[in-house]
Amino acid sequence: MKKTLLSMLAMGLVYYAQSGEVMVKLMTETGRILEDQFSWDIRIAISNGTDSAIQIVNGGGGAKETQLFFTILPQELMDHAVYEKKLDAPHTNFWEKINTTSKWTEIYTTSTLAPGQTHLWDCSEVFPSIRFLAEDIPTIDQFDMYAQVLVGTNIWAVSNTNTVRFSRQKIEDGDIVFTGTYMGNRTFNVYEHTTDDDRFLFCSFTRVCKIGNGVVPSFEVETGTDILKVTFSDNSPPVRFNISEGKVIP
Repeated sequence: MKKTLLSMLAMGLVYYAQSGEVMVKLMTETGRILEDQFSWDIRIAISNGTDSAIQIVNGGGGAKETQLFFTILPQELMDHAVYEKKLDAPHTNFWEKINTTSKWTEIYTTSTLAPGQTHLWDCSEVFPSIRFLAEDIPTIDQFDMYAQVLVGTNIWAVSNTNTVRFSRQKIEDGDIVFTGTYMGNRTFNVYEHTTDDDRFLFCSFTRVCKIGNGVVPSFEVETGTDILKVTFSDNSPPVRFNISEGKVIP
């Protein structure tokens, strides 16, 4: 099998790992992403279906462009992203560092992914925003993307391909549905946007949540904190959002 993979790669073909091998699953945000949205959901699950351990870089920030690479299409968008140093083209430069059991640096550490184990990389905060990717190509409002993971010497596992849709609207183009203060005197706004008939709330340049049609949200800043609590008229589970960090609290 390894000999076949190496032959495929030498021919410039990609390898999509099947059952019994290494599986890579790309998960991306649903709904249109706003142009200045600071971060959006990009997670990658790597599952080891082989009978051998695989060395991986632990964090999404460390794995990106050392072991984990993204390709976006059309090609002109990828070329632009590489030229502007927003993404790197896949390369194998770091495999010797990755393929060790020792600490790599003070920031990036590696670990062993045993047979049957799965590891999740969250790249939501390290992937370039739409504004940085597409600002010079205004005719594009969506792109396809896939992830490619280095799992051995010149051996790659490739994920599914997802379509990412985005809008040229900015968060401040939406309707202000709440204005509040936190940590004493810091003011913030919550905006509502409707894109493709889906309603979303945004705060701190981040998508907070999706809300159903006809549902009325209510807002409260938890006393003495920077936590915004959102509740809903249909009694669906509340959402808690860290305003300072721009993150939904799990």
